[in-house]
Amino acid sequence: MAIIDLKGNVLIGEGWQEICTKFHRVHPEACKHCIESDLQLSRGIAAGEAKLYKCANQMWDMASPIMVGGHMWAMCLQASFSLKMSS
Repeated sequence: MAIIDLKGNVLIGEGWQEICTKFHRVHPEACKHCIESDLQLSRGIAAGEAKLYKCANQMWDMASPIMVGGHMWAMCLQASFSLKMSS
């Protein structure tokens, strides 16, 4: 889980998958994809809603806005999980 500002900066991050902390967020090109995905997630989320998005690193992220004074200040991000359909 993380709190990320509207510029893609991670303000708080806890319990992330190792693929993110030890590869995606430290490898320059993969990190660029992470930030682009974070910024994409921050667009068009209404207060009280959540948005599901498959990032460029092929992981799923889900975000919900953190609103202050009626304006989106940051987002709460549940990131880097994979969705598997049961048969």
